[in-house]
Amino acid sequence: MSNQWSISASFSWNDFQHIRVYGLKPDGTIVEWQYDGSWTGPSVLGPKADPGTTLAVVHTENNSGVHIRLYYHADGRIKELAYENGWVPGSILP
Repeated sequence: MSNQWSISASFSWNDFQHIRVYGLKPDGTIVEWQYDGSWTGPSVLGPKADPGTTLAVVHTENNSGVHIRLYYHADGRIKELAYENGWVPGSILP
């Protein structure tokens, strides 16, 4: 197993006033760095992805805020982590 972190996904909104960068620690822990005028993180998001895999992220913004979906591979499945005013487990893809 590598001892290096990997950066797998990122996105921004409001003309780069807000940026999110997602990565994996060597043990598969999913982490997030946040830019909202200055950088913070990494914050541990909770679940672990299978080591050596990558992440994918999509987002949308509406009147109720920013909604993020992060996808990762774990336990032989593609799983979703959803941000809706806090991170929660989402769907497991078929």
